[in-house]
Amino acid sequence: MTLVDAGASTALDFAIQGTLSSLSGPPAAAPTFSLVSAVSNQLRFTLTGTAGSNYVIEASTHLPAGAWTPVQTGAAPILFVQPATNDQRYYRGKVQP
Repeated sequence: MTLVDAGASTALDFAIQGTLSSLSGPPAAAPTFSLVSAVSNQLRFTLTGTAGSNYVIEASTHLPAGAWTPVQTGAAPILFVQPATNDQRYYRGKVQP
């Protein structure tokens, strides 16, 4: 956006009114996995972080960059449950923007 004072006037041509307020609470903490288990043919774990902050759990079958797929999103804490298979999978948690 470009503002130009076409009339060469000293009067206000553009004004912004309002207030600024800071975000409530601290930034979201890095997520951690806990209570990891494989019971009754189910993989289970809990992603913990800042309560109420949004996170994403991603999975990959191999570790090269860019090979991650989102499998679950939500506010912390997140209980993740998936059928256990013999397939090798990696999981990571990230703060969701």
